[in-house]
Parts: sequence; C-alpha cells; structure tokens
Amino acid sequence: MLRTTSIVAALALLAGVSACSHNRTDADISSAVKQNLAVDRLPDTIIVSTNDGVVTLAGIVTDVNTKERAGVAASRVKGVQQVVNNLRPTTMAGDMPKAANPPAAPRPPMPAAPEGFPNPPQNVPNDVPANPPAAGAPNGAPNP
Repeated sequence: MLRTTSIVAALALLAGVSACSHNRTDADISSAVKQNLAVDRLPDTIIVSTNDGVVTLAGIVTDVNTKERAGVAASRVKGVQQVVNNLRPTTMAGDMPKAANPPAAPRPPMPAAPEGFPNPPQNVPNDVPANPPAAGAPNGAPNP
C-alpha cells in the first residue's frame, strides 16, 4: 500500500511540474527569450513580444545568419508554442546605406554645329571629355 501511495504521489508531482513548465506567463517567456539572445551574443536591439506562447521577433539584424540564430534561440525556451521571426537583415535592398557619391548629372545637349559641319553625337558618356585632345596633340591640348 505504501508503495502504491508513493507511486501516486510521484506521478502527481511529475504532473504538477509538467503543468508548471507549460503555464509560464508571456512575460516570463519573453524574459527567457531575451536571456537566450544575450547568451548567444545576439543584438540587444531585437524586439521580443509574446502572446499566448507565440513569440514574435522584430527589428533589423546584420545578416540572415543572425536572423536564423535568433529564431533558434527563441524556440529553445520552454513554453514557446511558435516563433514568428519578423527580423529583417540589412542585406535587403531597402536597408542598404545610401551611396556616398551620387551619379553625375547628365550633360546638357551640345549646341548644333555650324552649317556645313556634321552634328556631334548627343549621347556621349559622362566620363568622356567634351573636347578630347586632337590626335598627335600634346596631352591637354584642346581639339581645334
């Protein structure tokens, strides 16, 4: 009889412990996820929110690998039912830094050549000088 009582007590204790691990509050889960992110040395700028055991990660991270690592760290927390990983890596086109030097403005069209001379081409690339040196002329000498 004592043995049966001990087994029943042990099972009740295990059932209680099991129920406790699944009844964590959303705040407890969010806190544990943030702790896992810190342990894994992931950015502290990741926003963590939890609703009914569903953890949502938001913010910008440096790369896809960091995004994936954060999702794994969140999923390791007891009580997490699902992870919604809305982290955005900065390698997306919209998150790229602006170019330091914008492209040069297009040149205005060249005036028409005097009568009897052919018109010069209008679509000269920006890196070609307007008046290249004449053949055989010293460097920098304008084209007559």
